[in-house]
Amino acid sequence: MLNFHKNLLFKLICFAALVISLSSCKEVRQISDIFVKPTPRELYARDLENNNDYLKWHASYQPALVDSLFIELPYSEVGKFSSHHFPVHSYDVLLERGEKLMVNVTSDSTFAFLDVYAYKNIDSLEKKPIISEKFIGQTSIAMPVEKSEKYKILIQPELYASKRFKIDIYTQPTLTFPVAGYSDNAIQSFWGNPRSGGTRLHEGIDIFAPRLTPVLAVTDGHINFAGERGLGGKQVWLRDGLFGASYYYAHLDSIKVSTTKKVSVGDTLGYVGNTGNAKTTVPHLHFGIYTSKGAVDPLPFVRTRERKEIKVMAPSEMGIITSQNANVRNKPNSNSLNLNTIKYQDTVKIMGRTLDWYHIILSNGSKGFIHKSLIKELKVN
Repeated sequence: MLNFHKNLLFKLICFAALVISLSSCKEVRQISDIFVKPTPRELYARDLENNNDYLKWHASYQPALVDSLFIELPYSEVGKFSSHHFPVHSYDVLLERGEKLMVNVTSDSTFAFLDVYAYKNIDSLEKKPIISEKFIGQTSIAMPVEKSEKYKILIQPELYASKRFKIDIYTQPTLTFPVAGYSDNAIQSFWGNPRSGGTRLHEGIDIFAPRLTPVLAVTDGHINFAGERGLGGKQVWLRDGLFGASYYYAHLDSIKVSTTKKVSVGDTLGYVGNTGNAKTTVPHLHFGIYTSKGAVDPLPFVRTRERKEIKVMAPSEMGIITSQNANVRNKPNSNSLNLNTIKYQDTVKIMGRTLDWYHIILSNGSKGFIHKSLIKELKVN
């Protein structure tokens, strides 16, 4: 009887120690989360870390971090998340400072994870994403681009997802266009063009419009200078906050604002003209942006890329090659890098479709784009 009580006491002590240990681990994790906020993917992992399928799901994310599929924006893709494998949609894009990256993902009743990384090359990929979101149904992110470099966008649905999706990736300008009623189609002289016989380079863009067309504040701020001086003739300098950028409007016909005045985005600052060293040219606005590190190209800040709605149905999950040889490209473009060549009657998994190209997975797990003329969709039961 004594031994029985000893064994019972020992088991109770072990159980209590286990409870305390687990409780301590949980408390340590909660404290750690205060200082380093876990990503939605990491929180998802905690609930499924003992699930064998989750381990496969997680493992499929790692190759997507180092693949090399490039897209040009705007980009749209439709498809169906597959419950038969663990798809990760990964796209590399080159973005410029001043743009705003927009990613819209729609998929009914399915939640998915959206991560964005910045990198100069694969070896320099940040350990933590710049943006990490979990969404269900539909999500949109808007990320102002602070540095011109490559970015990697990854989208992965939850385990066992089997729903149709649509992905839209594009950019928007971060500033209002500085000439009322016009767009970047009116720009006829660009950053870096030679000036003064090649002795200097153009530090801005020239926007051509009729004389007296209103010139607008591209953002909220205050007027740092309004007057006439030097090569710029009648000019306005708009300051964005105490330590923000300065926006330079030159060759104005007349000025509507005064120095130190506070203005709001869209306010009229003056009117298009050709004063200063532009007196022999047709009326236009010279627009420049200056930071603490010098002038930067204004074009990405004001440029709008045209978006075209794709009108294709979500494809089947499988396809068969109908050509003798089919090149697998790293971009949905016939002039892009050939990653692989597959043979007639080979089958591939289809991740999605974008206009004339299929986004596919090969049997070895590598991904790429195949032209629609080289593949036929197969019905999957």
